[in-house]
Amino acid sequence: MVRAVLRMHNGQRETMLAGRAGTAVPCLPTLMFLSTDLILQEWRMWQKVGDVVDGTVLPGAEGIIKPLYGSPGWIPLWSDPVSADYVGLDLGPGPKGTSGQIIDFGRDEETTSSAPATSPN
Repeated sequence: MVRAVLRMHNGQRETMLAGRAGTAVPCLPTLMFLSTDLILQEWRMWQKVGDVVDGTVLPGAEGIIKPLYGSPGWIPLWSDPVSADYVGLDLGPGPKGTSGQIIDFGRDEETTSSAPATSPN
């Protein structure tokens, strides 16, 4: 499903993305849908963080999401245009989670949470 949406839309309109211009489209309130170029750019930036065990998860998400600050398995799809906070795919979930579940993460996210699992295809 994610691939199909990116093939069809691949982000749109120029907008601000955490203080710099980028191609994205508002589709969730206060968030911008990232283009494939920006997804890769933001993901590479978070690779520098790696699996940092310095986060917490919201009650009810224990075991579903790993209690990390950042992870290479987290793929940003939407971004807050004024901060480095994201909603994206979790391809490295906790033991009770599902690969492809939707989570929130980022610089200003002290705790992470998940939405019901979805398939990343």
